[in-house]
This record gives sequence, C-alpha cells and structure tokens, in this order.
Amino acid sequence: MLNFKTQELRQEFYQSTEKEIDPRLKAVILYFAYYVWEKYAQELIITQLSRTGDEQIKIYGDSRPSPHTCKPCRAVDFRSLNFIEPQIEQLKEHFFKHFAVESFDLSQFKYHMGTTWHIHIHVPKIKMLKEV
Repeated sequence: MLNFKTQELRQEFYQSTEKEIDPRLKAVILYFAYYVWEKYAQELIITQLSRTGDEQIKIYGDSRPSPHTCKPCRAVDFRSLNFIEPQIEQLKEHFFKHFAVESFDLSQFKYHMGTTWHIHIHVPKIKMLKEV
C-alpha cells in the first residue's frame, strides 16, 4: 500500500518522532495509502518528506518557507506518474471532503511541478485550543 522512493525515506517515516514528523501528517499518509490501494489497487509512493534549506534552494531557487523544512515536518510529496488526471481530481476531492475541516483547516492537496509533477499534501501548523 505504501512505498518509498528510497530506503532513507522509509526510515525517516517509520523511525521519526513526533518532533520530526507531525503525527497528523503520518495519519493522513497512512489513510491515503489505504484509500488509494482500495480504490485504485495502486501503491502510494513517497518521494519527499522533510528537506533542508539547501534542498529547498536547489528545487525552487530560494529559501521560501515550506512545511517540508519546518520542525516537525508537515508535508509529503507522492509520485503522481501512476495516476491519470481524473484519479488525481478524485483524490483531491476526497482529501478536501475529509481533511480540510476543523483541525485540518488550511490543509493542502496540490498537483504541481517542483523538480517533477507530484502530489503534495501538508497539514497546517497546530493551533492551540483554548480551555473551555
């Protein structure tokens, strides 16, 4: 269901702490891996999790803020080559139906170009709730 571009990414995902990768992001990744497997019988392949400022500059030419570079990491990129355009739109609709609400407000699902076309998902910064 879930695969990784490199062994290093696999280790980063499974061995990271909540200070390194946001647990909400991990939950979304695991849910989407299951959803994609059930709906399309395809693996979801992670191509990027956290990245350094230098890696950000190499990709975009500047050190713009990114949920990939913050701690904990709040973003993931997936390979999109194994999906056709209507499937990507279905995944996007499903994401916003279920994850762009309440604590996932301002979550993002993008199909865009970085070094290659890919699916990018990130979760927002954690909002501190006021005690009732």
